[in-house]
Amino acid sequence: MLKPRLKNRILPILMVTLIFQFEPIQAQALFEGKIINASRDSIGIADFPIRLLSRKTHAENPAAVGQTQSSSKGAFQFRIEQTDTTAFYYAVADFQGVTYYSEGARFLSHTGRLARTIVVYDSTHSTAAVTIPMHHLFIEDAGEVISVRESRILNNSSTRAVVNAQEDSLLGAYTFSYSLPFAARNFAPSTTVMTDELELVGQRVLDKSVALPGNRQVSYTYEIPWQRDAAAVSLDISFLTRSLQVFIGNPQIKVASEQLQDLGPFVIRGTSYQRFGANELAPGTRVQFTLRRNGSHAQEPSALILPLTAIILLGGLLFALAQKPQSAPTQKPKDQAKLLARKKELIHAIAKIDAKLETQDNAQMKRQRQDLFHELQRIEITLREDTSVTKSKKR
Repeated sequence: MLKPRLKNRILPILMVTLIFQFEPIQAQALFEGKIINASRDSIGIADFPIRLLSRKTHAENPAAVGQTQSSSKGAFQFRIEQTDTTAFYYAVADFQGVTYYSEGARFLSHTGRLARTIVVYDSTHSTAAVTIPMHHLFIEDAGEVISVRESRILNNSSTRAVVNAQEDSLLGAYTFSYSLPFAARNFAPSTTVMTDELELVGQRVLDKSVALPGNRQVSYTYEIPWQRDAAAVSLDISFLTRSLQVFIGNPQIKVASEQLQDLGPFVIRGTSYQRFGANELAPGTRVQFTLRRNGSHAQEPSALILPLTAIILLGGLLFALAQKPQSAPTQKPKDQAKLLARKKELIHAIAKIDAKLETQDNAQMKRQRQDLFHELQRIEITLREDTSVTKSKKR
């Protein structure tokens, strides 16, 4: 038995101990991962600062959540006490002048656990390993101007990220530059390009992006005014270009060029395109061609113009009415995803064949490359048409 005085002293101590023992612990979520250098056999990077950011939409600025340092093997970990289940979380690292992000992830609960990897590359200023497997121009008659959509696939065959390959005292640092035709106007980057990556200075497009190993697409649009139903186009080739092709959907437009070959019609989804092209263009080459459309607007109007216009408009109206009941000519999201995935596979396959053809001349590989390239062209045009239809619907 405890004496009364001793008992009175022990009971308060026991009560305090029990209170702290059963005090609820704050729920925590865990975001962990690893930072690896893909230029060096994906080894972990030790003692490197890592930041954790979150944001609900791509339109808003990310919010800082925390900061830590990687372990000796590149592992990192963040414990989050107040988790926002509506936000995406990213691990971020600034490595050799480039900011790298992990894939975004969202917590499903306040005590969830996520694992993501930050993949970084050694940086270089050299563009020696950069080639262009595919360079396309899509040209359409838009009344007083021709509408041009120019698209390139850039391939970086090295294991390093190309950054700030060029620098100008006035323009600053940038990675690549592309020239526009002399009379080009109304330049606009494609919606697939980050708005701050491409900057127009005069008739030069400065590309301030980072060229990671692999493939990257750069696309933009512009217009060239007709001059008495003629327009001159010139393209300066900056990198070894495996294939340059020009697609023209209007049969009334004729192409004259000493460098481009007539590759014949190219049919996609029932639409026939005139196709002209050239292969294996060396850096420094200037490709020039002239576009002409039949009929001059300077001539006196013919008596057949008004009836012909009425027939065309009536035909267009009937065609539109015939197309209206159909569900949608565009690809379904799942179909588009399949096309994009197949497009990526084709680009990688063509790049591998190109690398082999640099050291050997193999006719079978060349035929295989041509087949893959034609399939890639059809996918590119299909995706482009779907994008055009979607935009027209929004209008």
